[in-house]
Amino acid sequence: MKKILLVLSVIFLSLTSYGGNERGNGGSGVVCRNADGSIRSAELLDIYEGRVLGGLRYSDLPGTIDQKFNQVIADVFKEAPNFGIWSIIYTIKDNIVMLPPGVELEPINDSLHISIPRNCKIEQVANFYNQKKLFINSDIYKSFDDLNRLGLLLHEILYYMDRATGVTNSRYVRRSVAKLLSDNFRADFPLNISETVGTYLCSTSSEKITEFFAIPKGNNEWKFLFTVLNGHRIFSEKYAIVKASSDIFPVTRVNDQADIYTEYDLVSKIDGDEVLLLGFSTEAMKIGWTGFDPDDSIDMETFTCGEIRSMEDL
Repeated sequence: MKKILLVLSVIFLSLTSYGGNERGNGGSGVVCRNADGSIRSAELLDIYEGRVLGGLRYSDLPGTIDQKFNQVIADVFKEAPNFGIWSIIYTIKDNIVMLPPGVELEPINDSLHISIPRNCKIEQVANFYNQKKLFINSDIYKSFDDLNRLGLLLHEILYYMDRATGVTNSRYVRRSVAKLLSDNFRADFPLNISETVGTYLCSTSSEKITEFFAIPKGNNEWKFLFTVLNGHRIFSEKYAIVKASSDIFPVTRVNDQADIYTEYDLVSKIDGDEVLLLGFSTEAMKIGWTGFDPDDSIDMETFTCGEIRSMEDL
């Protein structure tokens, strides 16, 4: 599970002024109760969906809960998370409030889940209210094992970042958490910041940002390596190989009269069944995208690119 998350200082600054959902944002659990209302079993929705919908397997990590957390953070955010990452982590960890036993959280209804075990319910485990306090249902949390407790904290960290660019539901983050914590998963993000010189940084200007590096691969091929896609911060390598008419950027001027659109497959370990649509004309470069979820898509937005000649251009 190795990768680099880019431009984190920008994310952190944007989150400090982000208000979020009026009812808050947070993780959910699959909770099964006995006839007297006591909890028979409880599992983070992310892990449940990973098992049931994704066929993933999970094993416990060795060590104390703090050691496990440090290992997860090191795996997900590389060995030495930068200041922006630690700021997010401590903003969340330092503002956790465990509710008294018997106190429940009202559902936020941002999970948009599609399955649930018979005779069980989706219940709100956490609510990061107004980006200030992370309220946690202590009854459900105590029923979680360490894997689910780690998953909840990772969910809050990733969802905190994902919401900065206009995302309003947790579906993508849940898939990310499910994969990142699963057995034998490696989320390689091999592009080091120092290796970006000579590439192009491209982005759209819409409310839900899309950002990617255009990397020349030779033989008129370019690798579009995404860091943000339709507002989703990318937590595992996601890219498309684009065939152009030349090694000159912009990628191509294919026609003087009309736009030409070409489909490309996106390679991703977290999501599948995605299609990237690129359009090039004499006036603009455009990007469209159909994602895994039915309402997650981009309808041909114009993007601009700037060449990275030195580290100062980042």
